[in-house]
Amino acid sequence: MNLQKKISAILASDIVGFSSMMESDEEGTIHKIRGLRTKIDQLVEHHDGQVFHTAGDSILVDFVSPAQAVECAVDWQKLIEDENENDASFNLVFRIGLNVGEVIVEENNLLGDTVNLAARIEQACEPGSILISRQVFDMVHRKLRYGFEEKGSISAKNISKEIPVFVISEYRGNDRFTVRNEGVESLPKQNVVKNSVLVLPFKNSSSDEELDYLCEGLCEEIIGELSLFKHIKVLSRNASFAYSNSDESPDKYAQILGAGYVLSGSVRKLGPRMRINIELSNTQDNVSIWSDKHTCTLEEVFDIEEAIVKSTSNAIVGSVKADETEKLKHKNPVDFSAHDCVLRGMHFHRMSGSSQENAEQAFTLFQKAVGIDPQYARAHAWSTCSLANLQDWPASEFVADDWFDKAIYHINEAIRIDPDDAEANRIMGYMKLFFDNDFISAEAHYRKAHQMSPSDVHLALNLVSFCIFSGNMTEAKDLIEEIKVLNPYGSDQQFYLEGLVGFLEENFDEAILLLSRISNPDLMGMFLLTATYFKTGNQAETTKNCEKLFKKHGRESILEELSSLPFEDKQKKEQFTDLFEQIDSLLQ
Repeated sequence: MNLQKKISAILASDIVGFSSMMESDEEGTIHKIRGLRTKIDQLVEHHDGQVFHTAGDSILVDFVSPAQAVECAVDWQKLIEDENENDASFNLVFRIGLNVGEVIVEENNLLGDTVNLAARIEQACEPGSILISRQVFDMVHRKLRYGFEEKGSISAKNISKEIPVFVISEYRGNDRFTVRNEGVESLPKQNVVKNSVLVLPFKNSSSDEELDYLCEGLCEEIIGELSLFKHIKVLSRNASFAYSNSDESPDKYAQILGAGYVLSGSVRKLGPRMRINIELSNTQDNVSIWSDKHTCTLEEVFDIEEAIVKSTSNAIVGSVKADETEKLKHKNPVDFSAHDCVLRGMHFHRMSGSSQENAEQAFTLFQKAVGIDPQYARAHAWSTCSLANLQDWPASEFVADDWFDKAIYHINEAIRIDPDDAEANRIMGYMKLFFDNDFISAEAHYRKAHQMSPSDVHLALNLVSFCIFSGNMTEAKDLIEEIKVLNPYGSDQQFYLEGLVGFLEENFDEAILLLSRISNPDLMGMFLLTATYFKTGNQAETTKNCEKLFKKHGRESILEELSSLPFEDKQKKEQFTDLFEQIDSLLQ
């Protein structure tokens, strides 16, 4: 008999302590579960899943996509958390396990080792958590913005090898590389910004997924190089990469964002060589201004980048000033293999907030680039940034007591080798402000970074941060308005800084709206929202947000963070710590 088989992502769940609950209150427990099942079924349907088996408290769900299974599991636990928060008597806690693989289809049921292992993973899960197999991790950790922490291995009947498992946690690190276009309000059509360009992600036209890092890197480097020209407005990486999830045509999407031009391209591998197709079009007339094809080796990508940037800049502004063109020539010659390591490293660096494995890969590749070419400034700069990210993963073997000394060494080398490197100046500005409280040096580096690359949103946000801490609110607000043009979707960092301005200027209602838009609040984001509710006299929201803050971070960590805020006006720092003591006493 031929068995029908398919590949599925399987979610297995059950309720912790279900038997005891049934023993103590059978009728009440069943009532709770019945009401909850309707909401769970709606949630599963929303994520294109299908429940195929239930027994008492356990539920098995089938998904075509492991990414949808993970997102459903996260929303599932959030639903339970909200239900418990809204009704203390609800008191249900779920365990969820996820696996992916081949299953046997038998009428309306699914069978096989994949299903059995999903159930085994769920049984090994901590209450209130989500545990996934290595197979699921490999398929989703580069796509989804969650943290994934390795939790050893488990074994199961009929499975010869132990299976590494990962628990899903919150994403770590900042959201610079986050593509934010889902879960936010639709963008109204923007007015066209003069000399503005949207650089779309380059398409990998080959079956070789290894080429993805180059497509991403090529797009980002062109965005970075075009950002050097002060007469060109380059929309942010967020706006560019969000197009991957858009149903709009390139020109239509660019028009919505207010871009006058759109640059698109593709990369195809031809044996040891590559074919790069590139096109620049005018969005107003929907007319191609120029297109070009380049056949090259990996080693020749540098030259292709420069040719694309020059052609684009000349087409947009007619001609550019000599000093801006010189910025392209200023870069020190770099060994190709070192540059390739940096491109590969950036691929993992962009995902370093999701797993320790990615963070370690990034740092290893940046260090390899430094070893190949010790005079590569950007490799040193990213080594420092990567070392800082690794501190979010304390279990890593790369986290050592001397990490800060290494970070200082690499950023000093980067500035020595290329004092005009924008990223190096941005990182040095951060080090000077947050670790040394050296406002004079920090301002010099932040302003130089912004001056070198005026269209880079992240560099501009760092300058906003400096302006706030130094008390220059007028410039901070002006910069934020410029940033909104380049990144209409916004970002967590932008909402936090704009919310901080609102809080400091006592525009509390506006601050609450902005801070509530943060998708992944860190300690300061959570504290600031709590403090803003406190200032408005909303005790219920103050208490709820403060409890979340304490649950996640703890009193000592909060006080340490608040006392390290680099306000030039020392009284402001004291106001924040005093405010925390007032909020803390409210909960006593």
